[in-house]
Amino acid sequence: MRPFDLNKKNFLYFSAGLIILAGVLAYANSLHAPFIFDDLSFMENNPAIYGLKNFHSIRGFHNARPVGTYTFALNYYFHGLNVFGYHLVNLVIHLLSALTVWWLMLLIFATPRLKNEKLDEYKEWIALFSALIFVAHPVQTQAVTYITQRYSSLSALFYLAALALYIRGRLLPGKDAVACLAGAGAAAVLGMLTKEHVVTLPFSMLLAEVLFFKEPRHTKEKKIWAGMAILLVFAAALIIPAAYSFNVGAVLGQKFVSESHASDIITSGNYFLTQLRVVVTYIRLLFLPINQNLDYDYPLSHSLWEGPTLLSAGFLLLLLGAAVKMLRRQPLVAWGIFMFFITLSVESSIVPIPHVIFEHRLYLPFFGFACLLPVIFYTMMQNKQHAAWALSGIVLLLACLTYQRNAVWNDEILFWQDTIKKSPAKARPYDNLAAVYISRGDYAQALANLQKAHERDPYNAATYNNFGLVYLQQGDFARAAGYFKRAVTIVPGYGRAWNNLGIVSLKQNDLPNAQLAFQKATEVSPELLEPRLNLAGINEREGHTAEALRRYTEIQEIFPHDGNSLYAVLRLSLSEGKTAAAVAAAEKMLARVKDPVILTSAGSFLAQGNFHKPAIQLYQKAVRLAPRYVPAYVELGKLLGNLDRFDAAIAVWQKALTIEPHHQELKDLMQAAEGLKQ
Repeated sequence: MRPFDLNKKNFLYFSAGLIILAGVLAYANSLHAPFIFDDLSFMENNPAIYGLKNFHSIRGFHNARPVGTYTFALNYYFHGLNVFGYHLVNLVIHLLSALTVWWLMLLIFATPRLKNEKLDEYKEWIALFSALIFVAHPVQTQAVTYITQRYSSLSALFYLAALALYIRGRLLPGKDAVACLAGAGAAAVLGMLTKEHVVTLPFSMLLAEVLFFKEPRHTKEKKIWAGMAILLVFAAALIIPAAYSFNVGAVLGQKFVSESHASDIITSGNYFLTQLRVVVTYIRLLFLPINQNLDYDYPLSHSLWEGPTLLSAGFLLLLLGAAVKMLRRQPLVAWGIFMFFITLSVESSIVPIPHVIFEHRLYLPFFGFACLLPVIFYTMMQNKQHAAWALSGIVLLLACLTYQRNAVWNDEILFWQDTIKKSPAKARPYDNLAAVYISRGDYAQALANLQKAHERDPYNAATYNNFGLVYLQQGDFARAAGYFKRAVTIVPGYGRAWNNLGIVSLKQNDLPNAQLAFQKATEVSPELLEPRLNLAGINEREGHTAEALRRYTEIQEIFPHDGNSLYAVLRLSLSEGKTAAAVAAAEKMLARVKDPVILTSAGSFLAQGNFHKPAIQLYQKAVRLAPRYVPAYVELGKLLGNLDRFDAAIAVWQKALTIEPHHQELKDLMQAAEGLKQ
């Protein structure tokens, strides 16, 4: 296979197009995958993302990650809770990261150390295959399809862009170099405000300097600029964590109950020992991406002399030793190995984290593997055409595995069943599967899985809460209350369980206890919307309209896109004679609310008060959002008919009849309208 000339635009377009096409095809079936696991609480109960101007909440939600959180706020602003928009942004970030990998590899081949190497003739193909492996590998799905893990992919994009701009700046003269190095610094700062592991970027820059720029003809001026750029990134790496009160001693001294294995207590010491095995597991996933799992059951290591731990340590030392040995003869191989370890070091070293293993932590370190594999093929295989075909086959296989893995993410039940199969001793997958069955009304399956979760962890508050939800839905209020009380006894700050306890009291017309439970839920979990709505509902039910209106207005300030509270503000404002407030609420509904049922109900309420124009607008928006929602057509036609616009009303009802041809009310309304016309 003859290499293309990099100067030919057709090869550049071909490469970029192929990278994008591979990513789109591999993730084509992921764009409608539901919110899963942390996505549910992160998107549906996170006031920090409900307002673009709420910078304080955005920063406070995920202390050191405001840039990533702000992208979720943008998603919510444009898409509400429609998963498609979130998945689309994640995929675009992934594609941009892959394109950056491609660009970065081309830049590396342009450095003094490599531009005269034997592999230089095949640099375009090596760069292309590096990007294709990066975009197509199934281990990346957890950072792309799992919406919440955008922090990993977005920070990697900034990291790789900063590294590419740094190398680009080192290759350019004068002002152009300064502009690139400044861009590298800006990308570094954005990355560090997206996820903490970007703190390793200065070490990657130093590695690039040592491996690729050690040539005497490089001017002193360029070395000065390079040093300044690295110092700038080092400064950001120190200043930004300090700004967020990052205390190294406190972090290393933390202890956690392990989320990866029941009853284990994590310290910095046993976390480091465990990571020796975890890193080997990660390397296995790079070469053999099977049995992927969101929720690994991974016990801790307590001594270096345990067999698996000692073997893992030996393997990693051999790998690092090989990288050191290859520094001069095979700098690209050494680069790939060292980049893997440098970028993985924050999450796989001595900083304890409750989950000892997560596949999304491989997203950035994967770059090391992605650039290493094509280099190995093109170095070891004499026939370069065979190397290209072999790598093409690998990319195709990886893309198929990614598509297959995304099919699992597409169905919540299939997803948690797959997790249970791989972690059968863990309670959480059973509990999460039960929650899905509860949401679908399959209470028998929910109880069966909750029983299995309880057997594996009898002190899990979430399991008790889910038991309570089943019995609440079945009308067994006494039993439901008992489970909710157990949940809040185990975790007193469990807001959802307090809210559910309040609902039980509400169902039994015990308003004082319901109010106390909802207030407690709001105190311990101020991010929850439902208990606030329930408190306002109690005020309304007791006839305290002014207090209810105050609460609903307060909810709107925190949850500006919540349709229920906005509709309540509209209703109560009209009932209190506050027409200006009601019309303002209607205007906000037109701008914010995307629920056709709420829009239709609000339109009917306005129509009864003779606010015809905003009512028509709300009906029309409901129809636009849900073209098959017939009640919106019915109500819109009724209002048009009441305004003697019979032809328009009949046209609306005729359209609705194409959706439900046997809808008798529509036929009766049309017949009545025809009679009134005459």
